[in-house]
Amino acid sequence: MENLEDQPIWKHSSTGLFTISSAWEHLRDCNPLDPLHQVIWYAGYIPRQSFTLWLASQTRLPTLDRLRRMGITENMYCVLCNQEEETHTHLFFQCSYSKAVWESVSSKGTIRWPNEPWYQLMQWASSHITGKKNIHHHIARTTLSTAVYYYIWFERNSRTFKGSQRTVHALGAEIIKLIRSHLMHGTIRCLVTDATWNIQDDDQTATGI
Repeated sequence: MENLEDQPIWKHSSTGLFTISSAWEHLRDCNPLDPLHQVIWYAGYIPRQSFTLWLASQTRLPTLDRLRRMGITENMYCVLCNQEEETHTHLFFQCSYSKAVWESVSSKGTIRWPNEPWYQLMQWASSHITGKKNIHHHIARTTLSTAVYYYIWFERNSRTFKGSQRTVHALGAEIIKLIRSHLMHGTIRCLVTDATWNIQDDDQTATGI
């Protein structure tokens, strides 16, 4: 038999050749896809808003209850209402200020979130706010699942670090303005959204029609 030179074979690739992608697939943990990804990372998402919601979904935002457990602060009261301890559930859904913000934009999103603990809320969102072809669900994802979370967190930080604050009406108007602009420049359009968000075509807007 003719002597042949040994050749290295990468057993984690069907071709036997080493590639970065095959090495990555071999090394990484392959967990089931989290259904909540459709709520957070939907088509056309705004990165900083979706990232804030992702942190919130993991209960990783530095809320006062977490900071207190770390020994960073002794303060525990929500800066938006000054009535209850600041937790993820309270800050985004149980706080009187946050409730009013959700209410101010809920008519645009055609969806209402249930009053449940944080984990149940995330599970509810993953099963109800889905469907790429459903325009109402798209608006719900954009408005309720990212923008409202982001702006509530932004308002909380503005009050904490800058001492500035906005009324519920002002914050709700800012959210609606942002989403309307996002929809106007997006690819998902229909008569329902145009009427709901008062969106006109560029040629109509230019002529004042």
